[in-house]
Amino acid sequence: MVTVDDVRSFASTLPRAYEVVVRGRVEGSINARKVHLCRSCHVKGEVVHARLEVENGAYFEGDCGPSDDPLAEGSLAQAVA
Repeated sequence: MVTVDDVRSFASTLPRAYEVVVRGRVEGSINARKVHLCRSCHVKGEVVHARLEVENGAYFEGDCGPSDDPLAEGSLAQAVA
């Protein structure tokens, strides 16, 4: 599991993981089976997921889409094709 807490910031793609919990800032791609965007998060980028949970108040700007295998190589465009 990868956790981005409220005092950390990533300006690049996160490592692919089974589960990602974001409380802080991420600018880049997130690929995970389960993605949880907490109310304190600020995410700009692409999210490829099998399951997405978004808390009320979470900030998200970008593209997201479901994938049967979000851990496989490729981008959102390939996941939804």
